[in-house]
Amino acid sequence: MGESLRLVYMEGQEAQTGPILKYVPEMPGYVDAKTGKVIPGGVENKYSAPIKVTPGDRQLAARTKEEAAAVLKSELAVDVANAEYKEESKAGFRRFQWIHQDKTTMYVYADEWTGRVSQFGVHSVQGGEPRITRDEAAQKAVSFLEQYLDKSITEIHVSESDSAPGLSRLESFYIHKSHQGIPVEDHSYRVTVDMTNGNVTEVAGPFEREQVSLPDSSQAVPKAEAVKEFVNTHSAKLYYYSFDENGGRADTPRIVYSIEAQKPGYIDALTGETVGEKEEAEKKSSSG
Repeated sequence: MGESLRLVYMEGQEAQTGPILKYVPEMPGYVDAKTGKVIPGGVENKYSAPIKVTPGDRQLAARTKEEAAAVLKSELAVDVANAEYKEESKAGFRRFQWIHQDKTTMYVYADEWTGRVSQFGVHSVQGGEPRITRDEAAQKAVSFLEQYLDKSITEIHVSESDSAPGLSRLESFYIHKSHQGIPVEDHSYRVTVDMTNGNVTEVAGPFEREQVSLPDSSQAVPKAEAVKEFVNTHSAKLYYYSFDENGGRADTPRIVYSIEAQKPGYIDALTGETVGEKEEAEKKSSSG
């Protein structure tokens, strides 16, 4: 599993850790003791190759009910006429929401003080069979998102997608900012595409986030050093594993290795050393 280590950035604004360049396993989980195959068992760190985009730097704002309705009309061609209206303010955000009689929900989230829009979308309970592929939907998601991206973002990565529970026609894509060809783990956007017609139904992301100066990846230690550190700080324990590749119950349990960290943390790519929660707290305290 150490061989699957890859570089990722963290801006650290939400976690308040500051900018980080780290090595992480691309596919954490278990290792089949017989075949050596990795069985996914955690959050995967798999990203597409860098994709070039042309950022439009379009900034949407909604301070009133009318402005929020205008956003839905101009961006998604959605009309809120004759729909029931609700409004709520919470945690610094204002939610403008409309619900039609057929249960279709339309919404806009905006910063309560600046009015900057961070999310907008429409959710319908209508069914239908997918008519486009996942790759086609991903291309539509990227193409739609780039018009709102800050001008400093010229490359992105698509990390994963998932379907809404009970609504397989809706596919949500997670799109990350790229820096020096490396994904920024905590700077991501979500774009949902209706697989029946290719229309984007939702966009969400940190459109008002401040720019952060990230470490230079050329200063990272070689991957071989990171692998050595990973091996030295992780241990393998044998377990019986009762699930199949699809997450269902297997007829016959198999023996797997669980790769467990001796302490929670990450491998700092600039030093090649594992930084645990305690060290991170001390580093943050001393820098403050």
